[in-house]
Amino acid sequence: MKKIILSVLVALVSLSATSAPKQPKWVKGAKNSVVKIISYKEGKEYNQGQGFICNGNTVYTDLTFMTGADSIVTVDGKEIARSAELLTGANGMYEVAKFTINQDKKLTTLPLTSVAATVEQNVYILPYSTEKKIQPVETTVVNCVDIANGNKYYTLACHPDSSLFGCPVLDAGGGVIGIVQKCNTETDTCTYALDANFIDQIEIGAVSLVENAYRDIGIKKQLPEKIENALAYVFMMQQDLSTDEYGKLLDDYIAQFPNSADGYFNKGAFLINEADSTKHAYAVSLIEKSIELADSSTNELLCDYANLIYNTITNGNNVSAENWNLNFALEQIEKAIAIKNSPIYQRVKGNILYSLERYQESYNCYTELNKSELASTETYLLAYTISHQLEIGIEEQIALLDSAIAKSGTPTPLYAAQYIQERALLNEKAGNNREAVVDLYRYEELLGSYNVNANFYYIREQLEIKAKMYELALKDIEHALTLEPDDIGYKLEQASLFVRVGEIDKALPLLQKLAEEEPEISDIHRLLGICYMRTNKTAAARKSLERAKSLGDTLVDQLLQQLD
Repeated sequence: MKKIILSVLVALVSLSATSAPKQPKWVKGAKNSVVKIISYKEGKEYNQGQGFICNGNTVYTDLTFMTGADSIVTVDGKEIARSAELLTGANGMYEVAKFTINQDKKLTTLPLTSVAATVEQNVYILPYSTEKKIQPVETTVVNCVDIANGNKYYTLACHPDSSLFGCPVLDAGGGVIGIVQKCNTETDTCTYALDANFIDQIEIGAVSLVENAYRDIGIKKQLPEKIENALAYVFMMQQDLSTDEYGKLLDDYIAQFPNSADGYFNKGAFLINEADSTKHAYAVSLIEKSIELADSSTNELLCDYANLIYNTITNGNNVSAENWNLNFALEQIEKAIAIKNSPIYQRVKGNILYSLERYQESYNCYTELNKSELASTETYLLAYTISHQLEIGIEEQIALLDSAIAKSGTPTPLYAAQYIQERALLNEKAGNNREAVVDLYRYEELLGSYNVNANFYYIREQLEIKAKMYELALKDIEHALTLEPDDIGYKLEQASLFVRVGEIDKALPLLQKLAEEEPEISDIHRLLGICYMRTNKTAAARKSLERAKSLGDTLVDQLLQQLD
C-alpha cells in the first residue's frame, strides 16, 4: 500500500515538473537588460515605463515614457541606476525612442536579430523584474505586416499587459525581434510589437531635431552622424537656443567632428560676438585653426573671416584682438580672391573698400559683381549708392536704377516703387521729363491712388507742364484740388494752367474769386490782368496789373508797357 502511494506521489511530482514551462537558457543572462524607465521634470518624478538595453549602451523604449521630461534614469534588475546621456533617435508615428546611458562593467545588453519572426512562430516577452528568477511570457505571432525599410509590425496572441509596454520580444535564441507597443488594454485582445530593427535604423537628420518627437524630450540630443546634416542643424538652432546652449552645441559639434574646419570657425565667430573680451584672442586662434584645416574650402573661410571682421566693425562692436581692422579684413578677402575669384567675394571686398572710403575701387567691385549671375536689385542699388561719391553721370545712374527695377521681377513688386520714384527725379534732373512722368504714373499704380497725396499730383503736374503734356497736367491739378479743395496754391496753379493753355473762360472766374478771397497775392492780380488783356478789357487789365505792381510784382512792368 505504501509503494502504491509512493508511486502516485512520484507520478504527481513528475507531472508537475513536466507541466511547468521550460525557461529558455538565455533568460538568466538577459533579465538585467530589461530596465525600468523613470523620467523627471524639474526635479520631480514625471513618468515610468519599461525599456531594454541593446547595441552596447543604447536603451530602446516607448517614446511616451520620455515625452515632457528633462532628465531620464534607468534602473536594471539589480537595481543599478544609470542616467540617460544622449537621445539618439525618436519616431513620433510609432512612438519609439532610443538613448544612451553611462556604460560600466555590470551593464548587460541584448543582441538584435536580423531574422524577422513569422506567423505561428513562438516568441518570448521578457518583463522587467528585480527577482532572481523571472519567467518570460511565451506567446505566438498571429500576424505580421511589412512597414518601412523591410521592417515588420507584429500581432501577438497574448492579451495586452501595460507592465510589458516597452519590453523586448525575443526569439528562441534570445535575439530581440521587437518592442511591445502601447495599446488599449480594455478593448484590445492582442499584443502588438514593432520590429526592433526599425528603432535601430532611426537616423537623426538636420530637420529631425526640430520635430516634436525630439523637442518634447529635454535630455541632450545626439548630433546627426553625417557632418553636413550636423552642420545644417547647428545653423538651424542658432536662433532657437540661448547663448549658453548654443555655445555648448558648438562644443558638441567640435567633439564629434574634431577635423571639421566649420566647427572651429563657428565657435570662434560665436566667441567674437560674446561680451567677454578676454575670449577674443582665443576666438581668433580658433578661426586661424579652421583656416589651417580647411584645405579645399580655405577661400570660403577667408571670405567668412573678412566678412566677420567687417560686420563686427560696422556694427560698432569692440573686438580686442590683434589686427581686427578693415585693412586686415581686406587682406583676407584678397587672399580668397587669389585662390579662386567669385562674385560673392567681390561683394565682400566692395563693402570693405566702401567703408575704407576707397569709393572707385568699391564701385569697380560692384560693376564686376553686376556682370555675374549674382547680380540683383540689391547689388545694383549698392552700386547706385556708391555712385553718389563719384563723378558718375546721371545717365549711368539711371541705368543702374533701370537694372535694379528690372531685377525686381514681373509684375513689379511694391518695394520697387521707391526706386521708380528715385529714377523719376533723376530723369527730371537729366531733362528726360516725359520719362519722369511715366515713372510717376508707375509709382502711383504700384502704391494705389489712395496712397498718394495732393502734393504728389502737384509735382507730377509740374513735370507734365515741362513735358508739354498739358491735358494730363490739368487732370493732375484737378486731382490735387479734389484732395485739398481749400489750398490757395493749387487753385492758383489751376488758374495759371488754364491761362497757359488758352482757356481764359475757365481761368477768369477762378481768378476773380481768388482776388476777392486773397487780395494781397500779387500773382493772382498779374494773371487776372493777363486774362483781361486777352479779352481786350484794357482798363480792367491795367487796374489788375497796377495792383500786382503795388504788391511788389516786378514782372508786370513789361505787360503794362504793352498797354501803353
